[in-house]
Amino acid sequence: MEVAKFPSVSLYNVAETVSAEWADGGDRFCRVPTAVSDGLNDMARDRVGHPTGSEVRFVLHTDDAEVEVTLSASEPAEIHMFWGSSSRGSRPKSAPTPRR
Repeated sequence: MEVAKFPSVSLYNVAETVSAEWADGGDRFCRVPTAVSDGLNDMARDRVGHPTGSEVRFVLHTDDAEVEVTLSASEPAEIHMFWGSSSRGSRPKSAPTPRR
């Protein structure tokens, strides 16, 4: 998915973004559109509300390029960073307060 607000990245396994109630100016990744999740029962709506398997993808064009990504979550979460086709092994925790 490409989003005008994020012109240099592609979002994978994200159907839409909506305002994140826990972060001013932040967006929450939704795996299914709101129109679909609104028709689900509470348990199913909660499960599809988690961004499990969502990815932020981008391509660096120089070896010395720098990237800054700020992530936050409404509850503790685990983030896996990948470089190319293999994991970098870094798994920082995310929290409701943005971390860099």
